[in-house]
Amino acid sequence: MSAGYIHSFTPREQQRLIEQAEFLVPWLHRHMEYAGCARVLEVGCGVGAQLRVLARRFPATRFTGLDAAPEQIERARVLLANPIAEGRVELAQGSAYALPFPAGAFDGAFFCWVFEHLDQPATALREAARVLKPGGVLFASEVFNAGVYCDPPRGALMAYWSAFNQLQREFGGHPDVGVRLANLAVAAGLSDVELRDIAPHLDGRLAPAERKAMADYFCAIFSSGAPELMRRGRVTPELVAAMQRDFAAIAGEPDAIMVYTAFQLRAVKPASG
Repeated sequence: MSAGYIHSFTPREQQRLIEQAEFLVPWLHRHMEYAGCARVLEVGCGVGAQLRVLARRFPATRFTGLDAAPEQIERARVLLANPIAEGRVELAQGSAYALPFPAGAFDGAFFCWVFEHLDQPATALREAARVLKPGGVLFASEVFNAGVYCDPPRGALMAYWSAFNQLQREFGGHPDVGVRLANLAVAAGLSDVELRDIAPHLDGRLAPAERKAMADYFCAIFSSGAPELMRRGRVTPELVAAMQRDFAAIAGEPDAIMVYTAFQLRAVKPASG
């Protein structure tokens, strides 16, 4: 992991991750396919929110989730109690840099919002490639925080976001790593590399309820870093409140636009690898 984590392991933050996973299904899972995979590994599974979605979508696949944080694994055991009891999901604590699995153990692998928090994303991707079988498929979804865009401009929102990303960089993370996924995959020896824009767009196509739901989703992501940012004196409570008012304005203005860019990688371990 990096030297720090801009979010937290509180029950409130863990619940946000669960709600986020369900909200993002239309964007994140539209092109993900593990049908035919007997075993799939999620690296950095956190509270198990994505594993719950995956187990629901692919009931014939056995999933393994690994995370470095014991707090997250403990919560995942509760969230995934039923598929664990059914033998369809198993959990392990460990490092993305030294996966505790033999080479070729999995037919598929998955990362979701993990590389942004790692100081060695290339190492983690190489390890995932190692434990894939030849022909195995890997999906990874990541942010490109520099791609946040608002129209009309939102000064407090962007000032807060600048502080958020600066702290994440100081922690050793990579808030713009999404745009680097293809290069990382090539360097890891993977083939058939595809990179797809999966960003949710908040614009005039959305009905009022959909607009509010998306604005609330974006606001929750931004706000999740507020305690750590305030604790370190990087933002004031006043700026946090102003940022949240900007999101309320976005939710209420039918012509307002916001994009939070994200990318999804699909790559394959070569048959000769």
